[in-house]
Amino acid sequence: MRQLYKTIFYGFFITSLVFITAGCGIMGWLKGNEEAEVPEINPDPAYEVVDPVIRSGHFIRIGVTAAGKSEVSEVPREVSAKGEILMPYIGTVKCEGMTLQELQSKLEELYSQYIHDPQASVSFIYSPDGGGLSPWGTVLVMGEVARKGPVNIPPTRDLTVMKAIQMAGGTTSVAALSRVYVTRKVSETERKRIEVNLQTIGKHGDISKDITLLPDDVVFVPESIM
Repeated sequence: MRQLYKTIFYGFFITSLVFITAGCGIMGWLKGNEEAEVPEINPDPAYEVVDPVIRSGHFIRIGVTAAGKSEVSEVPREVSAKGEILMPYIGTVKCEGMTLQELQSKLEELYSQYIHDPQASVSFIYSPDGGGLSPWGTVLVMGEVARKGPVNIPPTRDLTVMKAIQMAGGTTSVAALSRVYVTRKVSETERKRIEVNLQTIGKHGDISKDITLLPDDVVFVPESIM
């Protein structure tokens, strides 16, 4: 049974990743040192999970009630380029850089001037396929993939290298799945590179070896050397 699982998993993985051919544009600064020795670092380091903050371009659903009655209807509101939202009665509210809880408290304080004991509800509106900006960040997928560019991190924050490549349309027919690289920012002046062997992961069905990506990671799929 275990062998059957491995066979099915590997077949699905290879089929979904290698059937698309894409353009050849590659970021030189990533590719230039493909053959360099990759430092051994923890592929999934512990990091502090923090609440996402509101940014320009995010969509937020906001409603305000008082005594069980709706005072402000829950409708989607886009954060403007200035980091503001427009609300009934109180006008524009600066919210960029705030967490949802902070914005909720601010709205309740502002609406308390007009409504007795207001209760605000605030939530992000986000769909992975909706083309919007993820409040949980993005990763950049480059190299031999069908659609180079940013990939949104879902609310579950469980985006792996394999999933990111699939969301980028899969790999091209010349992709080197045995040496996919993840470049991760460690500090303002330091970046480390992690090598991921997706070929081995697929072959043995060991998805625990797939790395969970962090915001601003760069995934690079090099070309196979014939």
